[in-house]
Order: sequence, then C-alpha cells, then structure tokens
Amino acid sequence: MAWGIQTWDANGNANNYGINPVNVVGTFRLNKNQITGDYKFTVPLGCKLDVMPVSLNFAFDTTARRRFVISGGTVSVKDGAGYYGVDADQASEVFCLVIAVRV
Repeated sequence: MAWGIQTWDANGNANNYGINPVNVVGTFRLNKNQITGDYKFTVPLGCKLDVMPVSLNFAFDTTARRRFVISGGTVSVKDGAGYYGVDADQASEVFCLVIAVRV
C-alpha cells in the first residue's frame, strides 16, 4: 500500500511534486545580529539562486532583522530593520544553504 497526498490545481492538473532534489551551490554561516555581508557563487546555466536559512539557535533572542538580496551570483545580507517580507529573517545565528532554482 502506498501512502501520500495528491493535490490538483483548478484545471485538474497535479501540482504536488513531492520531495524535489535541490542543487546546493554553496553555504555560509551568519552570526547572531549579523546584518551585512556579500557571498559570491557560480550560477548554473538556466538557474537563479535562492537562500534557505536554517536556524542554529532557537532562542530568537534578538530584535535585529536581516534581508537576503540576490543579484546574479551574489547573495547580499542587508539590514532588514522594519522590513517583514519573505526575503527577511530575524538576525539569529543561521547556517544558509544557497540553492540553484531552475527558471
């Protein structure tokens, strides 16, 4: 017996693709309250970069915020004070996976 879940869009097309492999092109670590930095990576042809921050400290004991701004092969960490978008994060200690996403 197989287990899982399937979902469909409004046109009846399946849109749940399960666990997709990702192409990790690099990593970097950010310290607590770190709100600046530039990290350069090679972007595979036909892809763009994205960042997946993974918390290393679940205390969330900081009020500082950071943004991830991606331009070409550069991931820039910027001050995110007062910004609450999907590309922002609390400035806790994190390990960042940089992945290539097909465009």
